[in-house]
Amino acid sequence: MAIDSARRKGARISGANIADHTKNFSFPGFSHQVETDNCGKGLSSYVVLDTDGHGNQLFPTHLLDMSSDSVKSLGRAIHFPSGAPLKPDSTCWFDPDVLCTGGKKDKKTE
Repeated sequence: MAIDSARRKGARISGANIADHTKNFSFPGFSHQVETDNCGKGLSSYVVLDTDGHGNQLFPTHLLDMSSDSVKSLGRAIHFPSGAPLKPDSTCWFDPDVLCTGGKKDKKTE
């Protein structure tokens, strides 16, 4: 939608121009209406879904409230396959040369 909006206004298609055309959108998303304000900020709230580890049914665990920039628990804990949350090793999550496995940093092998 942003690319189409930029093209209709004769703007060159670039990341900055596309970002500039993400304002005042409202369209049906997968589970709810997706909306942005006049600055392009997302207004829609998102629900984090998880299984109970036994079946294939999804349950809401948290609400990401974009209007207040907050995360609210819905009273159901997130299910982690190992029984405990992953260890915090955020320094490797975005490093393309390091794999994060079980909270341990491993060099990539080719």
